[in-house]
Amino acid sequence: MKQQHKSRPNSSTSLAARVSAGAVRRPARGWRAFLASVCVLLAAPVASHAAASPSSHFPARSSASMPDGPGGPRLAKLLLDASRGEYSVDRIRDAAAAFGSASIPAVLDVLEEGTFHERRKQGGIVVHALDEDARLGLARALGTFQWESVRRWIEHRLQGDPSLKARSTLLFVVGAAAPDESLGDLLMPIADVPRGQERALRQPLEDALASALARESNLQDELRALFVNTPPTFLRSVIAGIKKGGDQASLDGLSRLLDSVPEADPLLMIEISDLAKTVVRPVPGRTLDRIRAALISRNESVQVEAAKALGRLDDVAAVPMLIEALLSTSGALRIEAKVALDRLSAERFGSDAAAWSQWHSDSQRWLQGEAPRWKADLRTGDQSRVSRALLQVARFRIYRYEFVEDVAAALANGNENTCVVACAVLGHFATSGSIEPLLKALDHPIIAVRKAALEALVRATGADHGEHASEWRAAGWPRT
Repeated sequence: MKQQHKSRPNSSTSLAARVSAGAVRRPARGWRAFLASVCVLLAAPVASHAAASPSSHFPARSSASMPDGPGGPRLAKLLLDASRGEYSVDRIRDAAAAFGSASIPAVLDVLEEGTFHERRKQGGIVVHALDEDARLGLARALGTFQWESVRRWIEHRLQGDPSLKARSTLLFVVGAAAPDESLGDLLMPIADVPRGQERALRQPLEDALASALARESNLQDELRALFVNTPPTFLRSVIAGIKKGGDQASLDGLSRLLDSVPEADPLLMIEISDLAKTVVRPVPGRTLDRIRAALISRNESVQVEAAKALGRLDDVAAVPMLIEALLSTSGALRIEAKVALDRLSAERFGSDAAAWSQWHSDSQRWLQGEAPRWKADLRTGDQSRVSRALLQVARFRIYRYEFVEDVAAALANGNENTCVVACAVLGHFATSGSIEPLLKALDHPIIAVRKAALEALVRATGADHGEHASEWRAAGWPRT
């Protein structure tokens, strides 16, 4: 290959600085300039591109047009498929795998501009806009290429002090496609901007984290290290990005961050407590263990939010700690501990720690002594025994997860009176396992059972989507 320069500039000097100093001429904008640069790049063998330093063949920045040369038509087809929304993940994976590292900057340019310029054979240019699905598809296409090459291009662009728009695009790509081990190394350097500009990158950073967590990845294991190394200005963004999923994985991710950056714990617990309102229960024990540990924090606001969260998450194992919290010198903690106990038990002993302790002891004796007998009776088919068992288990709402499936079985196999009582008990339990059997009961042939099922659903969910199961399912019930 003919050498184009007598000497290569110092790689430590940013591209932007060299352009400003006049060492590098700014290329002309437009599709013709881009066409010329991409053709040269795509004409080189793939192996030579993979081995070379990105700075030695970084293309002129311009809007992307139809590339020619070896590999060019296939890259153009990928870009056109994405811009028209006519693609699948498999098609993009197959197409991207055929391109050398020269395709990486072209795709990054398209992602940044949000458009693809197609030069028609009969003349003229058509501009295609990319929607969010198309941008995600292109980013994943980059991820199917050897990631180390993509990473080198990203690091090279960071050397040139990219614009906020370019940094947003890089965050998007990293969130959509980067391997777990690269996320922490790239997210914060991309978001490293002068003070006063970080606000523009908070939302892209949140979205990148949410996108990465939504993928089947092991990012959860990297979150704590990422959080420890996060600048204070972006702590809220990281927390918001993790919470955005709104599921048990998000709750687990937030709980992992507790006690890693002590000054962030109050904010973390507020978000954990808020997410606990809607997350599907029961929650894995490892998540609850971390939140219970926050209940004995030295920070009062952390303790208060932990008490709220444990009550909302139906954590039976936290009952002794909540009873002890009734004796706290903190009035706010005493109030939230009482509210949590009320929710867990459906009992009303106020702030009387002694009464709550007695109730808890009696409940445990019942669970270990009589409960197995009543649990068995729920499945006997003897309607008299089933009815008595339903009334017994309803008294101990604290153990509702132990009995919800047995009550559902009684509803499926009972007579009219038994089914009506079983619906009422499932509504009283208000667990995620209550919803599906109640939805099925909306189609019961007996009107009284259908009415009882609807009343129980409204009580359990706080919503009313009508008397037909199809309407509830269309509204997203049962939650998963």
